[in-house]
Amino acid sequence: MKKLIIGLSLLTIFGCIALSCHKTKHTAAVPVVVSSPISGITAVRHMTYVDTGSSNFTTQITWNFSGTGPVIAAPGADTAYLGHELVSFTGSNVTQISYYNSGAHTGEYGPLTTNISYTAANLPDTITFVEPYAWLGQKKLVFQYAGDHITEIIAASTDNTTDTFHWSTADFYYFTYTGSNISQMIISRWPGTTGTVRDSETHNYVTGSRINNFGGSLPTFLSLYFPLASTAGLDEFLYYFPYYMNANIIESDNGGAITTITDTAGRITERVMYSVTSSDTTLYYY
Repeated sequence: MKKLIIGLSLLTIFGCIALSCHKTKHTAAVPVVVSSPISGITAVRHMTYVDTGSSNFTTQITWNFSGTGPVIAAPGADTAYLGHELVSFTGSNVTQISYYNSGAHTGEYGPLTTNISYTAANLPDTITFVEPYAWLGQKKLVFQYAGDHITEIIAASTDNTTDTFHWSTADFYYFTYTGSNISQMIISRWPGTTGTVRDSETHNYVTGSRINNFGGSLPTFLSLYFPLASTAGLDEFLYYFPYYMNANIIESDNGGAITTITDTAGRITERVMYSVTSSDTTLYYY
């Protein structure tokens, strides 16, 4: 849970008092860009972590989505040159997402190429994260299903000398459902070559009745996650998975209340995370 609290978050705890302050706290104009096919998102604003190689800082960045083939996500104002993202399609399937960064603040990954393959039933089969240099290795996620429910994700990595994926020491993510929603995620991490579990953690989710407009769209999740974490790495990727894949909006995680703000069309427009010492807000524009 520690990584979820510390990392860039898309969770929200937002009550009536906070709602009354919303109009005065967030008054920035909605970016005007061409609509994209990534679930209708035209822009997303979030606190972005920047690793310059010699120092770290955070800054609010608005990423604008535009175009159709490929969809391009780029910062509205990019004085640090954080780069841009290309989302490519084969038919209606997102098959590749490439993140490019040639500036000084390259962070944990830049460029990064992500390839997505699909099953015969047209469900995501594997996601491969390809780093720009061989010594950085690769990471592959393999999806297991029961019907159209993702029940398990196996996450294996290569080392820094070969392209061989180490399945014997992979991390395992197990999902339990209530209806169309993930109600529990258990993470089991495996070390070295000992074959024993290094550690594990469990997340229990409670969902409400509101429809999640991102629900079930893995390509949307990938496309939105990369800009938000583009300079921080992939460590938090699967922690956010249920928030984008559940059919309904998650209201709590391990008992911690979560409130999500939606517009009159029922689309998520704002999510806020509060840690012990700070808060973090993500805004979505359509």
